[in-house]
Formats: sequence, structure tokens, C-alpha cells
Amino acid sequence: MALTDHVVVLAHLQPQVISAPPAQNWEETLRRLGMPEETIAALPPSARAQSVGVAGDAVVSASALDIRPGGIVTEVDWPCSCGARLHAHHDFVLAAWAKHVAEAEGIDADHLERHAVQEIDGKWRPDGKPRVHCRCGARFESASLIPDLTAWEQHVRAA
Repeated sequence: MALTDHVVVLAHLQPQVISAPPAQNWEETLRRLGMPEETIAALPPSARAQSVGVAGDAVVSASALDIRPGGIVTEVDWPCSCGARLHAHHDFVLAAWAKHVAEAEGIDADHLERHAVQEIDGKWRPDGKPRVHCRCGARFESASLIPDLTAWEQHVRAA
């Protein structure tokens, strides 16, 4: 396997919030559909809004979330891009990833921690082309709309 098969973007590893269900307001939709104002006003508040999501108090999770149809949310281990499960808590994923890749690729785990992918941006760039940010500060701009992880891998192996 190549190092590009084992990518974890550290910017994505952050606490996840599982919140109480936000209410989706249906009043404006009913107006657009032509329902008279007096009919909308006569509806009870529960008929004018619909809960969306999972009921309960907000919970902050350090794990990745597996969201299923019907709003069922399960906390799971953060995955490596190769599919291996790394660790449940986001603070420990980098070390678990480095150990996992070191065993698979024969590269020092400390070296991998210094050169992990911090972020892949492109959404706010004028040309829309992604840039891969290494933890050491190196950046790799892509010539296309696909992140240049090959340049990052060459950097990691050469550093």
C-alpha cells in the first residue's frame, strides 16, 4: 500500500456535537403553498414546526459519529482512509494513526506524527484547487481539483 492509502486529515478530528432536535418551521412553506393566514394562525405550534434530529440534551462526543437513517447516532472509532479503526477519542487518533502507518509502511511513527496531513483546503480558494497542508508547515498545491497527496507522500518519505 502507498502512504496515500493511509490519510487522516487532522482538521476533521474534533469534538462532535449531538444536539437536541432543531425545529423546522413549516409556516413559510404553508404560505408558499397558498394556505390562508387565518388557517396557519389556527394551527397549534406543534403543527407549525417539526422536530428534526435526535431528541435529548446536547452531548459533545470525542468520537466519530455514524449517523443512520431515522436519526440514530452511534459513536465509533475514527477511521484511517484504508478502513482501519484507529481510536475513539480525537486527541489520541494522531498517535494511533502514526503507529498504524509505521507498521504498514515501515516509517518511523514520530516522523509520521510530524508530517501528518493537517488540512486540505480549496473551498475558499479562488481557483477552487485544493492545497494539502502538512503539520510541518509544507503546502502542496494541486494542478487539478483533486488534492495532491502524492506530493505529500514524496515529502514525507524524503524528509
